[in-house]
Amino acid sequence: MKRGYNSFNYIQIAGYVIFLSLIIAGNVTAVEFDGGTGEPNIPYLISTPEQLKAIGDSTINDKCFTLVADIDLDPNLPGNEIITDRTFIPYFRGTLDGNGHSISNMVSKSNHRARIGNSSAGLIGLLGLDGLVRDIELKNITILGVGRYVGALIASNRGIVLRCSVTGSISGESFVGGLVGDNTGEILSCSAFCTVQSVQEGIVGLAGGLVGYNYYGCIYNCYARGTITGVEDVGGLVGASYSYISNCYAMCTVTGYENVGGLVGENASDISNCYAIGTVTGEESVGGLIGNSDNSYSTVSQCYAVCEITADSNDSIGGLIGKSSGRTMLSFWDTQVSGQKISAGGVGLHTAKLQDTGIYLNARWDMTGETSHGLVGIWTIAEPNTYPQLTKLTDQYPVTQLSGSGTPDDPYEIATAEELAAINDYEINAHYALIADIDLSGIIWATAPILFFNGTFDGRGHMISNLTVEGGSYLGLFGKIVSDGVVTNLTIKDASVIGYDYIGALAGQSFGRITNCHVTGSVAGESYIGGLVGLVSMLYSSTFEEQVYGCTADVAVSGNDHIHNIANAQFYD
Repeated sequence: MKRGYNSFNYIQIAGYVIFLSLIIAGNVTAVEFDGGTGEPNIPYLISTPEQLKAIGDSTINDKCFTLVADIDLDPNLPGNEIITDRTFIPYFRGTLDGNGHSISNMVSKSNHRARIGNSSAGLIGLLGLDGLVRDIELKNITILGVGRYVGALIASNRGIVLRCSVTGSISGESFVGGLVGDNTGEILSCSAFCTVQSVQEGIVGLAGGLVGYNYYGCIYNCYARGTITGVEDVGGLVGASYSYISNCYAMCTVTGYENVGGLVGENASDISNCYAIGTVTGEESVGGLIGNSDNSYSTVSQCYAVCEITADSNDSIGGLIGKSSGRTMLSFWDTQVSGQKISAGGVGLHTAKLQDTGIYLNARWDMTGETSHGLVGIWTIAEPNTYPQLTKLTDQYPVTQLSGSGTPDDPYEIATAEELAAINDYEINAHYALIADIDLSGIIWATAPILFFNGTFDGRGHMISNLTVEGGSYLGLFGKIVSDGVVTNLTIKDASVIGYDYIGALAGQSFGRITNCHVTGSVAGESYIGGLVGLVSMLYSSTFEEQVYGCTADVAVSGNDHIHNIANAQFYD
């Protein structure tokens, strides 16, 4: 049976607990930083553990900080300690830029099973909606005990985590991840190489190599390696996911009892362009990629699994998916390695076939070196007799060079289809400007040309014509526009977008702002289908007109559920 673990309740309560504790305890003792004022262009500079801890001060926890040195939190060093029954930084909602530096040797212990507050463990307890943590390397992190909401970097994330990594050993009772315990924000271009364990007693476990629980956020362009152990909802990348995962992989040894998968233990949303390689051991609902995808709204597309599977029973065991009532499209598993001839979804192939580029071209995967299925070049087979890899996560990834510097005054310039696709390779919050009309005739994109966007795209009155996308979910010119994303002054003419969920000519889903945009053409799918945007997601404090205004859609729209000629709207907190 599917469950919706309500991380929002935890976040609201935890925020209240933090607020009360700050009132009682007062502000953290003032610490002198190495420089800066805390403003975006003049961040506070951090080089010591004391300065790092001070960013949780309630008077400055919304400011900007940058590491200027590696920081060692080894409790054997003078002034450091084992962090017991708490997080190092309880609450943060500003910007923390690691600047390529590392934070190493943190040791944290949780000794009791309180359901909220200080049972969480990690460097940061709660990263708020406006929080951004980027470019930090966590090294040799140790978290021990029975905490609930446990992650080396963040216990519970509502902000953006960008280009962060972790190595170490992480254990807790529930909602346990190598990097993040509970995610309702965005995790982008991150990695974990950890031993992760859920020592569940009496409540559901959820353990993942990167994230324990992915509820209303997204995980994009990430990977995990290591050993993951738990009881229920155990996955190489994520323990349980109710939201978007794309362009990710896991190479892990995964062991559990129920809902055990090489990538995700339990899935109730959309997973695309992902793979798992390793070993998976369990009892019920066990799969090489996903253990349990038993939700009619779940979609798995363009994924594969090469996992040796061991299960004592035959209860929902599959080479790709153990149990499923959702959709599985254009996905495969290795029958020789897995030892499994059946799966709740996907197509089983012998090893040699699964290493054949032709299989993926026939399945309309976006491979490097071909242009018929898009220009993103998501997948590559680098050498003969090897499995596909995600191109952006390889060492040799060619990047199309764009003119400009990505700033508001000097945006990256887009004039061709190739440059449009190259946006995927640049900073997610950079500025882009269309400097010419672009005709996309002759290309049937298998995914959105711009998969994930959090920057500013100014069409400058130019037109993109003949956009054709045929794939899974989150389809349009943009797959997903997140909270800081802005798209303006753009016309899309004669678009044809066909998929399943979250389909629109401009974007599949948007949390950002769309202004003065105009589309014509047709869109079709199953649910959340909109002429302009499939779904516009808004805070309760916002209005639709604040996020979408001055736009028109002359589009033929068809689907089965949540259909709108402009965009469906949904509020969240």
